[in-house]
Amino acid sequence: MSVLERETPILVAEAGFPRLSELKALLEGFHLHNLTTTGRGYRAIEIARRVDFKLIIVSNSLVNMFGIDVIEAIRQKGKNIDTPIFFLIEPHEKLLREKAFSLGVTLVLEKPLGEKELREALEVKMNKQVISKSDEKTRVKAAMGSLHEAVAFAKDLRGKEEYSVAETEFCNGLTEVFCGLAEVYLSQGDLDSAAYVI
Repeated sequence: MSVLERETPILVAEAGFPRLSELKALLEGFHLHNLTTTGRGYRAIEIARRVDFKLIIVSNSLVNMFGIDVIEAIRQKGKNIDTPIFFLIEPHEKLLREKAFSLGVTLVLEKPLGEKELREALEVKMNKQVISKSDEKTRVKAAMGSLHEAVAFAKDLRGKEEYSVAETEFCNGLTEVFCGLAEVYLSQGDLDSAAYVI
């Protein structure tokens, strides 16, 4: 499974400012920064008809119209007839699920949306691996732990004048660092930098 690229164009239609801020923070936490946002239903339709997106996220709560009507309009005409659409509803709007799926919604998610739910939705419905900033920190910490152990062991061997074994341990530590750095670049979709450090 390939990594979801940070330049993936995503349209987010959500009128509630706190919810929009939360959703943007979640997406940016997955290194997804190519976001087009609006809280207005007609504006979402206009944008979706002329710009090609890889994902559209629509809340039912929009200015001027309901999100379900926006989805219907997007599916009728324009560049995103087949683009995956995640539909965000409040718990009391569960009756909209069936209609949403009949209009071609890919997934219905209930608010408030958490990191785990959004990650699973992106990975399953877009068949892409999602790497968060916290995942990267964990990987870097693990790589640095291996480096510290290898360097300490290599220093001990060097002190005992076992230079060839010390050289191997220093190289193993450096390999961990460069592989960890390559993983960070890959998670950001930067293939050139990953290839360079390898």
